[in-house]
Amino acid sequence: MAKCAYHPDVETNVSCSNCDKPICPKDMVYTAVGIKCPDCARPVGRMKPRGKPRDYAMALLVGVAGALGGGIALGELLRFVHFGAVILTVGFGWAIGEASSAAARRNGGLSYQLIVGTATVAGCVIAGLISGALFSLFYIVGAIFATAIAVARMRE
Repeated sequence: MAKCAYHPDVETNVSCSNCDKPICPKDMVYTAVGIKCPDCARPVGRMKPRGKPRDYAMALLVGVAGALGGGIALGELLRFVHFGAVILTVGFGWAIGEASSAAARRNGGLSYQLIVGTATVAGCVIAGLISGALFSLFYIVGAIFATAIAVARMRE
């Protein structure tokens, strides 16, 4: 048995479903996703999911790996495939956004959007340098759409 984080004289077996703080029946807040402590149940501004450091680290790791590996693969593919380059680039953005979203356990918010947006832009620059299409109007349009789609995947 643990001591309640808000009432140290009370023992409890219940903890917050968000932060794992031990809480007694007086402090339990029943939400649609489980019992939470008063701090985690209190909405701050708009309701925003709070990610844990592990979620940010995984989103960053997957974003960097996707930018490097995916950017090189996309660049090599675009050297040979000229028709449909915009569609391939948009698909690249969707893949980075989806992979990062899954790695972050579907958390969203501005921090995650910045991570995935930066990773997508970096991957598009790498692909553009390898393929020689970096300054092509169609490629730039594709890269803009790819970044927008990747960022949108982190908003859901």
